[in-house]
Amino acid sequence: MDIDSKGFAYLGQNTVRKYDTKTGKLVGAIEHSPETEGGGTFQTEANLPNHVPGQGGQGPVVGFIPPPPGAARGGGGGRGGRGAPDPAAQAAARAAFRAKYPPTTPMIVGGIEEIRVDEAANEVYVADNYLNGRIMVFDLTTLKFKRGWGARGHELPDISTSDEAHAYKPNGPQPPEFAGHLTFNFSDDGLVYAADRVANRIDVTDKQGNFKAEFILAPYTGVGGATGGVAFSPDKAQKFLFISDLTNNHIWFLNRADGKVVGQLGSMGESGGQFFGLLPVSVCSGSCRPTARGARSSISCRASRRRRKSQNPNPTFQIPRRTTLGFGSWDLDLTSWPPLPARLSPPLRRRASGRRAASGRGRWREATRPWTDTRRP
Repeated sequence: MDIDSKGFAYLGQNTVRKYDTKTGKLVGAIEHSPETEGGGTFQTEANLPNHVPGQGGQGPVVGFIPPPPGAARGGGGGRGGRGAPDPAAQAAARAAFRAKYPPTTPMIVGGIEEIRVDEAANEVYVADNYLNGRIMVFDLTTLKFKRGWGARGHELPDISTSDEAHAYKPNGPQPPEFAGHLTFNFSDDGLVYAADRVANRIDVTDKQGNFKAEFILAPYTGVGGATGGVAFSPDKAQKFLFISDLTNNHIWFLNRADGKVVGQLGSMGESGGQFFGLLPVSVCSGSCRPTARGARSSISCRASRRRRKSQNPNPTFQIPRRTTLGFGSWDLDLTSWPPLPARLSPPLRRRASGRRAASGRGRWREATRPWTDTRRP
């Protein structure tokens, strides 16, 4: 989702729809292929199923419903003894679909992973997850297709439809194409940072798709991937990248110039400064409060009311004053961060007494000063 300065909202699910937030009316939608790779039909207002208020779908119960008398059990996985899908038939159907809708298809074919509005160029950028990811650019006014590219700036005709070209194994070589779950963001100086989560990498191109660099992050990460979302430090030069890590439950801090890791924050858990399934990330330095969430995680960035001197006498990792990251009721003042990765994820200690200590309950407090517990009794 993104919103332009005129108040139009661009919402993505199976395609991108533009709404007038003042009236709630649909203004337009980016064209989508009439069918999907899994064999389904793209739903429009004309073919939406009838909905009875108060009545949901069949859900998992349908797997236990016996077929009508004389009817053979259908294919497809699921419950209730239904037959498993035929791999050869699936591969043939997939090949036929990709031949019908090649990588050059000038519309959304898969689902939407990311939307970013570039008002200066009157364009909207979309991450279409067809073929594990395509960056697609559309006109902001007409919503017509303009250009697109794949991994490492591959032009659309050069994107491979072979599954092998998109496959990645931890600590293995990078695939020539995106491996899956593509998100992106673009910097103020016109560079596009595409996070290929399954392949644990960030591809850097300009806004025309010309390849510039590739940053590898936590290549040992397996299922789920490490590069979930991209944000920039709020300084004028946007010196650092903030990368949310779904699988390792970190926020990584990278030098934007060379992609080197300068620190990390967080670990798996549900206490302050911990994450579980962290997905997108957003940063600001004003009074706004954007929020990113995972399965049981949230991180927001808001203006700080505290002013403290940096504890690092020779800082190499500096964020402008009055910038904080908040985790639920926990605030972290970025101005006090040391550059050492070990201190960016400080150990926790438990401060409890009496019965609460004996019962294993108590309030967790951070052992180092960069953290401040803002919860009120």
